[in-house]
Amino acid sequence: MPSKAPADYLPKSLLIFLYIFQTFSSHCFHQLLPFI
Repeated sequence: MPSKAPADYLPKSLLIFLYIFQTFSSHCFHQLLPFI
């Protein structure tokens, strides 16, 4: 079972990371848009 746990945990953490990165990049883009 321990060998399956990381396989189930990795995709979830990766999706969370991508979601946070997308939200952060989008927020920064909207913040910097008026200055471009």
